[in-house]
Amino acid sequence: MNQEYADKLGAILTSMDDKFTPTSDGWAGAMILLASYEMGANEPFIAEELGYDPEFVALVGSRLRNSKIWLGELLSDKAIARYEQEEGGIAFFLDTNVANGSMKIGSYRKEDGEPLYSMTDSGKRHVENMLGIGKK
Repeated sequence: MNQEYADKLGAILTSMDDKFTPTSDGWAGAMILLASYEMGANEPFIAEELGYDPEFVALVGSRLRNSKIWLGELLSDKAIARYEQEEGGIAFFLDTNVANGSMKIGSYRKEDGEPLYSMTDSGKRHVENMLGIGKK
C-alpha cells in the first residue's frame, strides 16, 4: 500500500465534501474512481496502491467498465470531460454511485453523449432504509 498516495487522494475527496470521510458509505468506490483518473483503469495496480482487496477493486471495475466509465486501461475521455467542468464534482459523485453499485448508466443521450443514470435495486433499498421505509 502506498499510504502517501492514499492520503493524497483522501484529501482530494474531503476537499470536495468535508463530510465525506474514510468511514462514509461509498468512500472506497470514490477512491478507486479517483485513482483511475490519475493512474488509469488498472484494477491490480489500484488495489496494490490503495491497499484494497483485489476482488473488491475488480467488482468496482466491472461496474465502471459495464457503464463505459472505464474503457480498456483508461478512464473514458467523456468521464474526464464531465469531471473537469465547473460542476464536475456532481458528475464524479454520480459515477461514484455507479462504482458502489447504487446507480447504473442505462444508456447515453444521443444528442450530447451525457449518461442517463438510474437507481439499482440495491440503491433503492439503501435509500428506503435511510428514509426508514425499507422492509424490516
